[in-house]
Amino acid sequence: MYERVVSHHRKRGPVAQWGHQAFAGAATPTDRGVVAGARRRLRGVDVEIRRSARARRATLRVAPFRGAELVIPERTSEREVQAILERNRGWIERRLARARTAEGAGLGLQRQGVIWLDGLPHPTDMCGEALERRYRREARARLMRSVEHHGHRLALDGWRRIAVRDQRTRWGSCSTSGTLSFNWRLAMAPPPVLDYVVVHELCHLSCPDHSPAFWELVERALPGSREPRAWLRRHGHELLAYRA
Repeated sequence: MYERVVSHHRKRGPVAQWGHQAFAGAATPTDRGVVAGARRRLRGVDVEIRRSARARRATLRVAPFRGAELVIPERTSEREVQAILERNRGWIERRLARARTAEGAGLGLQRQGVIWLDGLPHPTDMCGEALERRYRREARARLMRSVEHHGHRLALDGWRRIAVRDQRTRWGSCSTSGTLSFNWRLAMAPPPVLDYVVVHELCHLSCPDHSPAFWELVERALPGSREPRAWLRRHGHELLAYRA
């Protein structure tokens, strides 16, 4: 994902950012001229406008399979939105061109008549809600096996339950109460990728932050974890954009 923090008065440079969390912030409806989920067409470029109760500054984001998005604080005016888009039009166009190149190297997850399991496509006649339910069942079974195996292997047994969710921004999380939450789209990924996310969250039972000590723990727990992390960087946005 490409990200640029912007404001009506001052520019800041772009930051390329990839990781477990693709987007942050919760959209909130407002009556200040731009509604949550509204789109603007800027000289042939579509940009989704999303208001966020958490946002303190306007942020432009461009990601493969997700397009361009402008996240704005709730009190941002229509004039400020238009000014931000006009001022950053060149940056948006350049990043969208890079995103389209990345999309050309994608997996093709959105094909009809296909279910992706363990990183491979299989024919299916399911679609819509039935297909998503199948994905959720497959994800739960795979995640349960992986958590039990790696939790026992690493003596990390502080988890209490597993939740399978439709997360738009992350692959997994670990709560202070011991709930491990995972994105059902992990069923689509190769098994080493799912195992990596599981080990990542299990390690949070011992180290709740992303400090150097945490990453050392992950590497000791799962040597070679850089490869599944690289797979997520290449294909994660396509998975997150997938809709059954």
